[in-house]
Amino acid sequence: MLIIKNSYLTEVNLGTVAASAQVNIGTINELLGRVIYGVQAFSVADIALSPNGQTVVSTAGLASCVLTLVEQDRQNVFLYPLSDLRAANVNGFQRAFRPGKYDLTRSFITMVVATNLVNNDRVCLNFYYE
Repeated sequence: MLIIKNSYLTEVNLGTVAASAQVNIGTINELLGRVIYGVQAFSVADIALSPNGQTVVSTAGLASCVLTLVEQDRQNVFLYPLSDLRAANVNGFQRAFRPGKYDLTRSFITMVVATNLVNNDRVCLNFYYE
């Protein structure tokens, strides 16, 4: 069981969909300097609209993307299939990992294939932090 201390729901605009394209997560002021210990991805089956009222990626679309998190202090890189970060796909579990500071400006989402993705869809990520 993951104990949630704090969480922040954000969105990443996929922009123009293309195989192998990468989209940076960018600066999230609420998470600057915070220790992140988990992340969860949502599809349109879980959340009707993004925090800014935009269209959310489909459940099938999550399977077409990979999240790359860059750890700030150790320069480690972690890759997670977005479909594996959706709780409904993994018996309700949320993905927890070693707590650390992650450089979200250097972290990104890769569209491995363009299948099941639509231009300007949003990937919604909920980060758990201390």
